[in-house]
Amino acid sequence: MLLNEFWLFFSMKAVILAAGVSKRKSSFSDTPSCLLEVAGKKIIDYQLEALTACGITDVVMVVGYKAEMIQSYVGSKVTYVVNSDYENTKSAYSLWLVRDFCREGFIYINGDLVFELELLKKVLDSKYENVFAFDRKYDFTSDMHKVVMIGDRIIHHNHKVSSDIAHGEAVGPVRVSKEFAAEVLRVIDADITEGKSKNTVYNVFNDVAKYISMHGANITGLRWCEVDTTDDLALAQKVFGERTPFAVLMYGYPATGKTTMSRALQEYCAQFSRTALLSTFNLREELGLVDLYSTEEREAVYDQMIERVNTVMKWKKTNVILDGNFNKFSSRKRIYDLAQAHGYQLFVVHCDVAAQDEIKRRLEIRKSLPKSLEHAAATVDLYELIKNTADDLSQDMVDVSSMSVVKVDTHKGKVELGKIGMVTENVGMIQNGIKYGLVKQ
Repeated sequence: MLLNEFWLFFSMKAVILAAGVSKRKSSFSDTPSCLLEVAGKKIIDYQLEALTACGITDVVMVVGYKAEMIQSYVGSKVTYVVNSDYENTKSAYSLWLVRDFCREGFIYINGDLVFELELLKKVLDSKYENVFAFDRKYDFTSDMHKVVMIGDRIIHHNHKVSSDIAHGEAVGPVRVSKEFAAEVLRVIDADITEGKSKNTVYNVFNDVAKYISMHGANITGLRWCEVDTTDDLALAQKVFGERTPFAVLMYGYPATGKTTMSRALQEYCAQFSRTALLSTFNLREELGLVDLYSTEEREAVYDQMIERVNTVMKWKKTNVILDGNFNKFSSRKRIYDLAQAHGYQLFVVHCDVAAQDEIKRRLEIRKSLPKSLEHAAATVDLYELIKNTADDLSQDMVDVSSMSVVKVDTHKGKVELGKIGMVTENVGMIQNGIKYGLVKQ
């Protein structure tokens, strides 16, 4: 029996804490966070539907602020416990109020967290007993707890963790075993005995995880939002609206890390949404067009690339990453036109290496690598030919208003956001995928 089947067999319980009122939210809405609508559905509906889909129907909800409003909407789907002192207490106290419900282990969910079903499945399908959903990030802009990890284990998380050492954000839901639950309740009980009722559940989880292992479930790329502010709510509407597929055109000269980066980017993005990689090297080998200096063969390869891109894009289901030199504006423009025609969000990832000594070093290394068309392309002559005949991206940025450009120095490990055509969740995914590629190289 798999571990997730073990948990479901013993009828897991879930705790949703929705007692408090966010001081940051009160300026724009009197509605409890769990009743806010995101893409036409209330946050509590996302939570309960995900729990039910995973076979978890024994749910207790701690309410306080606007308790009657929540109870009127949710009805008999959950058991309620009221925190009548919600204005003077925090989430750990709310959890303590349902301590008898939690002793055998539970799923913990904050009432202001909206998430999709697949995210909860990641937590339940983990091989570990104690599991915290985390979003692996390289840029931190929110006030969520940041996590520090060794392998899969979360060794520390709080608001104050330096971005330099953080591996991601602690999101939730959290799966807690009987052993872990007992320690959590012991810590909270000790606090309350001493008159301390303003600790948070996540802080207690962090303390207990120092001696009982808590592991991370990587939910990067799956949809979630913590809704505390008007900006959070606006972001959630975008994230949970219809997802726009994207096309990434890789631009750069030989030995700039373009092909390596395209593979890493595809590997990263494919974990979360269907993503195809189309490579001119693969097309050349398939078609037997191996003369890298032939203009005629190059045009035939790009014609075939266009045909295949069109086949993929017409279904509007699959993201596309295109690995080729694309050193001519005319060849790039054909991709831009297809992306626009099929409603794809368009990115150009410009791979560059400023240091010419590094280019020469990489080209020299390729000479000793196994013979392949890819390695045959890494010569000084071909590098100079492509570089000297290239059209830079200046015309693209003028003519294609919807295009977003990300510049990557694969030698220095730097990522620079250039022109951004449209801000969506795809921007973060591409940016994180590139940084994932830099870590791998």
